[in-house]
Amino acid sequence: MRALIVDRGPRFQTPPEHLLALWDEFAQWRNRWREKMESFQFFVAGWGGFAVVDVTDETELQKMILEYPFSSFSELDVRPIMDGDEALKLWRATLQQREDMFG
Repeated sequence: MRALIVDRGPRFQTPPEHLLALWDEFAQWRNRWREKMESFQFFVAGWGGFAVVDVTDETELQKMILEYPFSSFSELDVRPIMDGDEALKLWRATLQQREDMFG
C-alpha cells in the first residue's frame, strides 16, 4: 500500500525546550522507517515536508503515523496513492463502462 504523508507544519507552537529532543526522535523515526520510504523531502521555505511510503497495509501506516514524533504538533495529511498510469487505465475503463451503460 502506497501513501503520501504531508506534514504541513505546526498546528501550534512546538515547545522550544522540547524541540531538540523531538528533532533527535524524528531522525530516529526516519532511520527506523527508511526502507518503507520511496521519497523523503522537506519544503524549502518554512516548516514541513512529505514522504511517499510503501507499507504493508493500513495498520503499518497507522503505526508509522503514531510513532511520528511531531504528530501531536503538526497538521498531517495522509492519502493513499497509486501509480498514475494504472489510474489512467482504471479511469478510462470506468468511463467507458458508464458510457456503454448510458450512452
